[in-house]
Amino acid sequence: MKLLYFLIIITFIHTQDRHRCPEQIGRDDRPELETSYESPSGHFLIHYDTSGDNAPSLLNENLNTIPDYIEEVALAADSARYVLTEEMEYNQENDDSDGQYDIYILELSSNLWGVTQYESEGSSFIKIRNSYDGMSGFCDNSNDLLWLTVGHEFFHAIQYSYRSSSNDSYFRELT
Repeated sequence: MKLLYFLIIITFIHTQDRHRCPEQIGRDDRPELETSYESPSGHFLIHYDTSGDNAPSLLNENLNTIPDYIEEVALAADSARYVLTEEMEYNQENDDSDGQYDIYILELSSNLWGVTQYESEGSSFIKIRNSYDGMSGFCDNSNDLLWLTVGHEFFHAIQYSYRSSSNDSYFRELT
C-alpha cells in the first residue's frame, strides 16, 4: 500500500513539471487558419494552414488536394468519437454553435502534444501539433502518436460534457 501511495505522489509531482496536455498552456481564442477539411463522418472540421509555421506536411500521396496528415487527423477523430461514444457509450461531447467539432493544426511549443480548450457550457475545441516527428523516445511512428493525441484530447472534450466546471486536471489526465 505504501508503494501505491509513493507512485501516486511521484506521478503527481512528475505531471506538474512536464504536462503533455497542460491545463493553461496555449489558452487563447480560436486560431484563424486559412483552410479546413471536413472529416468523413462530417462531425469534425480540421483547420490548417498550407504555408507558414503552422502548416503540416503537405504530402498528398493520393493526389486528392488534401494533405495526408489532415486526412489522418480526420480519420483519427472519427475513430476516437466512434469508439468512445458508440462502443464505450460515454456521453457525446457538447456542441458549439455550428454542430461540428473543431480541431486546429498548429506549431505548438516543443513539449506540448495537444490541448483541449474549454469554452462555455461544456463545449471545447482541440489544438494539436502539425508534426509528431521525434516527440517520443518510446515510439518513432509519428502517425501512431497523432492517433494517440487525437484520441486523448477528444476524451477531454467528453470529460467536459460530464463536469465542465471542475478543476481536476490531474484526474482528467489519468483517465
